[in-house]
Amino acid sequence: EVSSELRFSARLGLAQSQLLAGELEAAETGFAELLSSTRDPGRRAVVIGRQMRLLQLAGETSRAVELGLAELGRLGVQVPKPIKNRHVALAVLGAWRAARKVSREQLLEMAEVRDERIKAQMHIFGALSGVLFSVDQLLFIHLAGIHARLVLTEGYHSTATVALAELAFAIVGMGQVAMAGRLAEDNLALAKARGAGPGPLL
Repeated sequence: EVSSELRFSARLGLAQSQLLAGELEAAETGFAELLSSTRDPGRRAVVIGRQMRLLQLAGETSRAVELGLAELGRLGVQVPKPIKNRHVALAVLGAWRAARKVSREQLLEMAEVRDERIKAQMHIFGALSGVLFSVDQLLFIHLAGIHARLVLTEGYHSTATVALAELAFAIVGMGQVAMAGRLAEDNLALAKARGAGPGPLL
């Protein structure tokens, strides 16, 4: 297991170095080989996230989004096509209801998410967040709602502060300004407690 992890890390590091050096074709080949060699959801999510970044650098944002959505589908998250306002409202409402049930103390004491599939989902949500806001705001807010609800119901992940910041942004649009403010303050406290950033300022 250790040698397998080391091999994966080395191959991922090589592909990442090629990406940073602008060797896009070599990096894409490396990422594709990594994906074909593993079914582990966490490893796949890391590779997909890097591939999405590669596509962004190449100016292929739409392909990056398609790649992320396809992986979410593999992980059991079905995104409706086309996205309608009602889909967005339901996703944000579900996250808002979950947020109302969680106090700041509970948020700060939240255990790390354990389910590997859900961890992978959160990783992909985080990767999609970086590209979607300027491309498709309905899809961005829809996924932000799902992501935030997962954090609030399943546990802490490194993308948690991003998810909660996006939820606060979304519920301002619902007219819930006071709730959004409380959530933003709680998220700042979470970021300080975890040594993470408080999420994007959208």
